[in-house]
Amino acid sequence: MEGKAPYDAAAWPRRITIPTMPPQPSKEADMTFPPGFHGIHAAPLTTTYERIRWVVPVPRTDRIRVRSHTCICREIQFELCEAGGLAFIRRLAPLRGRDVVHETEWTVTTRAVRLWESLLRGQAR
Repeated sequence: MEGKAPYDAAAWPRRITIPTMPPQPSKEADMTFPPGFHGIHAAPLTTTYERIRWVVPVPRTDRIRVRSHTCICREIQFELCEAGGLAFIRRLAPLRGRDVVHETEWTVTTRAVRLWESLLRGQAR
């Protein structure tokens, strides 16, 4: 095999056909919403509600995943966020034409999700 390539040089580069899966419909496309639905709204506050301690955010990581959020049609929006194995709630409130951001403490996800659910039910704010 001296002087010969271990492959057919005339057929190089080979064309490889990679099979692709047919496009799958997104799960969101299958969901049906009632007319006029445009996002999650936090319920009005109940008479006895838990006060959430909001703090100024400290940059801890370069990536944060927003798991859920409330509708942007309301003046104040909330986001349930995760990063680095922890979770927290972010509050965005307008002030003089820009959003002011506050966060809850970063905690284990189950605790943050419980607080998120309380916020949506109007039992925390």
